[in-house]
Amino acid sequence: MGRNSIRLLIFLAAVSIIGITVTQIYWVKKAFDLKETQFNVNVNLGLKTVADSVAKINHSYSDTLNEVNQLSSNYFVVNISQSVAPATLERLLKKEFIKRGLLFNFGVVIYTDDKLIYGKCIAFNNASMDTLALHSLPDWKGNRIYFGIFFPGKGSDLAGQMSIWIFSSTILLVVIVFFSYTLFVILRQKKLSEIQRDFVNNMTHEFQTPISSILLSSQVLQDPDIVHSPQRLKQYATLINAETNKLSNQVKRILEMSTMESNLIRLDKELLDVHEIITEVRNKSLESHQLNGSAFQLRLQAEHPMLRADKIHLENILSNLIENAIKYSPEHLEITISTREERNGLLIIVSDKGMGIDEQEKKKIFNKFYRVPQGNRHDVKGFGLGLNYVSLLVKAHNGIIDVNSTLGKGSEFILFFPKN
Repeated sequence: MGRNSIRLLIFLAAVSIIGITVTQIYWVKKAFDLKETQFNVNVNLGLKTVADSVAKINHSYSDTLNEVNQLSSNYFVVNISQSVAPATLERLLKKEFIKRGLLFNFGVVIYTDDKLIYGKCIAFNNASMDTLALHSLPDWKGNRIYFGIFFPGKGSDLAGQMSIWIFSSTILLVVIVFFSYTLFVILRQKKLSEIQRDFVNNMTHEFQTPISSILLSSQVLQDPDIVHSPQRLKQYATLINAETNKLSNQVKRILEMSTMESNLIRLDKELLDVHEIITEVRNKSLESHQLNGSAFQLRLQAEHPMLRADKIHLENILSNLIENAIKYSPEHLEITISTREERNGLLIIVSDKGMGIDEQEKKKIFNKFYRVPQGNRHDVKGFGLGLNYVSLLVKAHNGIIDVNSTLGKGSEFILFFPKN
C-alpha cells in the first residue's frame, strides 16, 4: 500500500468517525430533548390534577389559582387558595406520579405567607436525599400559598430511561475504538514494512562491496601467472582477508542484536580503568582507519576512573560511538572523548563536529533499524543497529545514554555509569 493510499485511508477513516460520532450525538440529544419534553408535559398534567384534587378537598376550585409554573428545568410550583395537609399532598403526588410513570425521586415544599412550613424529600428507590437542599429553592411571588416540586436527579433519571440509546452509543464507541486500533495496526505494519525494506537495502549495500572485492580478488588469484608476482598475490590475499573480516563483523553485530533481544546477554564485570579502555579503543580506531592522531582529542578529567563493567562490551560501546562519529563527519573529522566525575557515577562524553541530528530525529536514533533519513542516498553505510546496540549495552550496565546535537554542528553522546 502506497503512501498516498495510506493518507487517503486515514482521511476517509477520520471523516467517517467524525461523521458517525456527530450524527450519534445529534440523535441522542434529540431523543433526550424529546424525553424532557414528555417529562415536563406529564409533570404539568400531574400537578394540575393534584391541584384540582386539593381544590376539591378544600371546596375552593379556581382555574386561576391552580396554575402550574415551571421556574427551572426541574422545579415546578402550583398556586393554591388554601393550605393543604402535607400527608394529603404527599399521597396525591405519589398516586399521580405513579399513574404517569414518573418514578423519580423528588422533593416537596409548602409555602404559606412566603414562609416554608413543610419540606420533605421522597425517594421511590429508597435512595438518600438531602433535605437541606430544599431550603435553597427560589421563592415564588405569584401567590401567598403554593407548593413546589423539585426533581434533583432529573437529568440522570431521564438518561437512565434511554437504555437503547446508551447501548447503541456504547456499541458505536466500541466500533470506533476497534476501527482506530485496526488503523493503528495498519500504520504500524506499514512502518515495520518500510523498516524491513530499508534494512534489506542497507544490508545489500553493506555486503555488496566486500563480496564484489572478494569475487574480483579470487578471479585474479585463479590466474596461474599470479605466482610470479608475489607482491600482487599478497595484495589480493590481504584484500580478501580484510573484506572477509568486514563481512564477519557485520554478521556478528546482527547476531549480537538478536542475542540481546532474547535477553541472553551476560556481563562479565570486572574492575576496569576507563581511561585505559578509552585510550586502547582510540588507538585501534586510529590504526584501522589510518587517521591522524589530531583527529582525536582526549580530555580525561575523572580523578577516579575505576568502574565495574564488562570490558568487551564497554569497548564495543565506545567503538560504535566512534564509528558513528567517523561516518557522519564526512568533511572534517574532529572527535573528542572526555570523562568527568558525577555524583555516584562516571560520565563519558563522545562528541564530534559532524553533520548533527535534527531535533525531531533525536528521540528515534536509538530505535532498532532506524537511520536518520538521507533520501535515497547510501553515502553513509549501516544497518541502523549501532546506536540501538549501544543503548541496550548501556542499560545492561544500569547506565543512561543521552544525546545533544545541533544540525550541521555536530553531536555529543553522554554516557552515565553508576559506580555502585
